[in-house]
Amino acid sequence: MRSNTEFSTRVESTKVSTRLLIVGILFASGLAAAQVPSQTPLGKLSEAAGTYLGTLDLLQVFQRSECGYALTKSFPSIQSALDSEVLPTFPQYARSELTRTIDGLRTPIHSQSEDMVRKIIDGAKQRQDAKTACGLAAGLAMSISGNAYESWLTAKRQYAGR
Repeated sequence: MRSNTEFSTRVESTKVSTRLLIVGILFASGLAAAQVPSQTPLGKLSEAAGTYLGTLDLLQVFQRSECGYALTKSFPSIQSALDSEVLPTFPQYARSELTRTIDGLRTPIHSQSEDMVRKIIDGAKQRQDAKTACGLAAGLAMSISGNAYESWLTAKRQYAGR
């Protein structure tokens, strides 16, 4: 039997991978093409927004999975968060490009979310019974999303309006 430390290391690795993959999809597919260098305030704000929106899809995919019962809280959809929280943070001139970019990335974001949810659940099930695994996987999904949301809030404070 493998140790809890080894499981924790895999969980951390999955968290980092999730964030990097979501951000990678966003930048490779659209935000970079929108001429928003990641080192600029608008680029940093875009990166945080994309990661946050991607994790909302991750949570919704998780809720529809075999372990969805372990995650009962409701979460906004990508569209709802985009309209109510993300777009108002961006300058007017960047909003339509951001909307087009996110709209064009919905399928790859969703595919990535499905893949990550499957990996999170399968990884947890290798070490635990099904109910415990689902609880651990739900906690990990919430942690990933919570971290992305906190990064989004930080980016809004630091870079919005610049």
